[in-house]
Amino acid sequence: MIKIIYLCLCFISVLQILFAEEKVEFYGDFDDELMRNNYNSRNDYHIHDREIDEMNEELLDLNKINAQLEWESAIKVSNNIFRAKKKFYSLKTMWKLRWCNKFKLNQQQINIIKYNNDERRMIYLLCHRGPKYSLEEIKRLSLISDQLVLNYKSKKICRLGIDNNTELVKHCYHGEHEVKLLMQMSRNEEERRWAWISWRNEMKNIKNLFIQSVAIQNAGARRNGYADMGVCWREEMEIPGIENLSNNLWLSIKPLYKLLHAVVRFELRKLYPGAISSATAPIPAHLIGDLWSVNWQSLADILLPQSYINITNMLIKKNYTVNKMMSVTEDFFTSLNFPPMTNKFWTLSIVTRRNNSVDNCYGSARNMYELNDFRILACFEVDEESFKIIHHEMGHVQYYMAYQNQPVIYQNGVNSAFHESIGDAIFLGAMTSKHLHRLGLIDDNNDDNNGISRKELALLLKLALTKIPQIPYALLMDKWRWRVFEGAVDSNNYNKAWWDLHRHLMGIVPPNSRQDSTEFFDPAAKYHIITNTPYLRYFLSHILQFQIFDTMCKIAVNDDKINYYKNSDFPLYKCDIYGAKIAGNKLRKLMKMGSSIKTHRVFNELLNTSEYCVDSLLKYFQPIKKFLEQQIRLNNIPIGWN
Repeated sequence: MIKIIYLCLCFISVLQILFAEEKVEFYGDFDDELMRNNYNSRNDYHIHDREIDEMNEELLDLNKINAQLEWESAIKVSNNIFRAKKKFYSLKTMWKLRWCNKFKLNQQQINIIKYNNDERRMIYLLCHRGPKYSLEEIKRLSLISDQLVLNYKSKKICRLGIDNNTELVKHCYHGEHEVKLLMQMSRNEEERRWAWISWRNEMKNIKNLFIQSVAIQNAGARRNGYADMGVCWREEMEIPGIENLSNNLWLSIKPLYKLLHAVVRFELRKLYPGAISSATAPIPAHLIGDLWSVNWQSLADILLPQSYINITNMLIKKNYTVNKMMSVTEDFFTSLNFPPMTNKFWTLSIVTRRNNSVDNCYGSARNMYELNDFRILACFEVDEESFKIIHHEMGHVQYYMAYQNQPVIYQNGVNSAFHESIGDAIFLGAMTSKHLHRLGLIDDNNDDNNGISRKELALLLKLALTKIPQIPYALLMDKWRWRVFEGAVDSNNYNKAWWDLHRHLMGIVPPNSRQDSTEFFDPAAKYHIITNTPYLRYFLSHILQFQIFDTMCKIAVNDDKINYYKNSDFPLYKCDIYGAKIAGNKLRKLMKMGSSIKTHRVFNELLNTSEYCVDSLLKYFQPIKKFLEQQIRLNNIPIGWN
């Protein structure tokens, strides 16, 4: 940590000397007409070329420091790190203003410097995408962000209970991880209700910080020409009319979700008599067994009890370790002609609670902007959930590795949804019965015909319970924040708007009367609200991952020589892409481009389409749709909620 602070202070000193010699003011808008012109002077080109290179070199140094500061602050809470981060963010803002002022001045001097399309995109990404904060705003926002995260991580819920010696003891659950596990493992309705309510009751004091954060973000967004921060977030996707598109995508998926909701509600009413008021009522959130009602996989055994497959038990039975789960994930990627993880990845990643210095169990992948230095920070266990997250995070790392030779301004995904989709698309391949049999995690393999076995149905149902509820939840997360940013919801109605969206989109309600209260602030129970992470990326990625997987299947030839192109009726969920190097090459070719290309090019070149589409998702879950419809007919289950 001392080395990191030293590097940070060295760079800060250089910036302070630099900015002492000139006054940095806010850059204005570029003249689009001037930006369209081409430069003629070869000598001026070389001068200009060096400027772009210099900007990227400085940005690389900044990114290195930022990555180290973020890594240290994630694994060990330190006031020294927070002070260094606050100072660093302020001076990085000054650095950005200086370069954007310079680019603005250059393009105004029509006879000296003009920019080509590639340079214009670099300038756009640096100067025109995202908010434009004042130095005071960035200091204040950095402080608020740190306070929000520290507040969230310090939360615990406690209750009195009886120990083995019949003594009255106080038992506490520390942080999101322990409360989440309690919700998953317990089937006791009262215990789930207590955990659900107690966790949210702890979030009331976060509301004022959130209100301040919204005001600062909106100020920065408006300074750079956006109506509010929500518009700024949506622009990142580079899809015109993304809000309407998202609504239409959801309407196409909603019928499948309503079938799943109906059958789950039916089974929960049998499991918890009287807990759901009627056969057509919304589901109380705590009954789902997930802290946010977004992952319903813990209910798989009550929906299909005779065929339930416990992947966690099989991982343990086959003596899997966290490292072995990571190794077989790496093997899947390398079978697609992706490179193996680097030596630094294996030595510097922190992946278990035992060697994690703090209780930071929210998995994340890190690009350290040093040669071959890519890491994962997580608290993995030998279980199915960790197996899934490892694929997801390694997908991020593969993306970092793919675009590491791009100029640093382009070392990012084409958009955040695409970045989130890579690992999840590969995970769909890892969860086929053929591949799980290959890993020794299921005993038999019925992947030699077009019919579905009970075991395959059980695997598919678990994926449906994980993937499908995530879609409306991800949409409501950002719909709520968009309305907050645009001022359509005032702070007195935060909770009401939050639960109105849950009821409308998901058929989920809180287990106690809190939706109309101005006291509670339930959105803060979700980490992504605290960290101000846009969530539309997850909505879109849950659609895009199936499009990517479908495309890879159309390229791949399975081990049993079934050509997907020639057998269009072959079920998508059976497709085994392990070893499909041509498919991997096509995907990685576009990943190497980073953010130097726009979203529409990825769709055209990889997916042979121009937009997000739910057809692949619906095709993948077609057997689940049939199963749910059968259950609804047999049991006369009502669909929808009042």
